[in-house]
Amino acid sequence: MSRMNDTLDELLKVAKTPDQTWAFEQFSIAQDAFHRNLIDESYEYINKAITGDNNNAGYRLEHRFYTLRGLIHLGNYKNCTDKYFDIPQAIEEFLLASKYSSGVDKKASSRNYGLAGYACYCIGNFEDAKKYLRQSITLNPNDGLSKYDLAKVHFHEEDTVNGKIHFKGCLLVDHMYGIRAASDPDLLKNKSYIEDVIQECIREVRTQIDQYVKYFREINYHHLETSVKYAYKYSNFDFLKEMKEYFQKESNLSLGELLNYNDKIYYIEKDVREGFDDIKKKINKSIRDVKSSQSKNKRHKISWPVVIAISIILSLLSSAGGDGAGNGLATGLLGGLIFGIPVGYIVSFILEIRDKMNHGLWKEAEVEKLNKALEEIERIGSKR
Repeated sequence: MSRMNDTLDELLKVAKTPDQTWAFEQFSIAQDAFHRNLIDESYEYINKAITGDNNNAGYRLEHRFYTLRGLIHLGNYKNCTDKYFDIPQAIEEFLLASKYSSGVDKKASSRNYGLAGYACYCIGNFEDAKKYLRQSITLNPNDGLSKYDLAKVHFHEEDTVNGKIHFKGCLLVDHMYGIRAASDPDLLKNKSYIEDVIQECIREVRTQIDQYVKYFREINYHHLETSVKYAYKYSNFDFLKEMKEYFQKESNLSLGELLNYNDKIYYIEKDVREGFDDIKKKINKSIRDVKSSQSKNKRHKISWPVVIAISIILSLLSSAGGDGAGNGLATGLLGGLIFGIPVGYIVSFILEIRDKMNHGLWKEAEVEKLNKALEEIERIGSKR
């Protein structure tokens, strides 16, 4: 039972008042007694935790208290005694536990609905059993036990369609439910349906794995990595090769083995997806940097040619229309500006401009290459 094995230190972290601290201490003792099959003592202390005693108020709002008291009333093969065995009372306790956990622990609320549903199944109240088990699954879609119990209810009602649906659901959460079903009298009556579901799951998981393998083959790691010089964030890629070789040798893998492979591949795909996101961010940043660099180069490239052009125009105007001292001064200054610059500096400047133009063309090619890499990543990523 989820969170039924909390240590006293963990429980006391939740306590906010002396009464709550005392109540959690009583609960811890009740837990210990329950695990040792000391049911009288467990029941005594769990009641104290809830209602208190002459000196302490107890704490009525802790969901775990009602779960434990419900388990005592539900009984099991170890502690099923007439003194405490009371399934309707157990259902009430589980529903209270679900109520008090709904705002603080969604999974605990789900589990308590599951226990209430199972208890209803035990006394033949199938409608309430289905209602509570469905509530459990709604709160926690990964609650395999509630799916397993709901399958049992449907099979008992000879609703094999829904029975198979929910049994398949619990298998995909944990394949061990298939082993459990092999020794469950309630499900052995429907052995052929159970076997059909297991084989169907095996086929579907195999198909899923095949799709994963095909997906990874589509990814051209080396091309993309050299294009953007940025490694993928992925792990265990060698596992895919190992899996492929294993499948070629083994054709009769169990559902458990297939699910194990499926889980590993899922996490590899998750890592690759994160890698895609990282690469896209890197490429987009590179594109922004390249464009920013291009803009700066263009501004720099324009400045000197404009200055020289203006100087030449002024020189021509001055030569054509001026005379006297002003003309001589203008001609001298402009002549010094144009012809006084060392020839070596002019040649160096021209070469610099040429290099910047070539650099700009390279930057444009780089942007185009990065955009193509980004398109390829988007194409591959959209396949999953």
